[in-house]
Amino acid sequence: MLPKENRLNMTTDIEEVKSKGKKVSGKSLMILVLEKGDKKDSRFGIIVSKNVSKKAVYRNRAKRIIRESINSVLSKVKVGYNVVVIARSNIVGLDFNEVNNDLKNVFSKARII
Repeated sequence: MLPKENRLNMTTDIEEVKSKGKKVSGKSLMILVLEKGDKKDSRFGIIVSKNVSKKAVYRNRAKRIIRESINSVLSKVKVGYNVVVIARSNIVGLDFNEVNNDLKNVFSKARII
């Protein structure tokens, strides 16, 4: 579970990131990054749609893996960003290490690590 100060849970905040954010893609996920310009902790939102899988079990597993991957790099992430992580359909068969490596690559491409 992400700490409360690192969660992006307001619909208006997520919509703002989706409309104004910079898009960076990886193999199994895509991120949208919006710089807030303040010195508060970076916040993260996770989207796993029914396009990933019709079964909730697989969608929830993907969300758990993404959350743990974010937790593992949270100390390295720069402050002042809102980030939305969107899972792609090929995330279903991947394990934690593959998703974690992809997340690190995407974060480094976006220059938030």
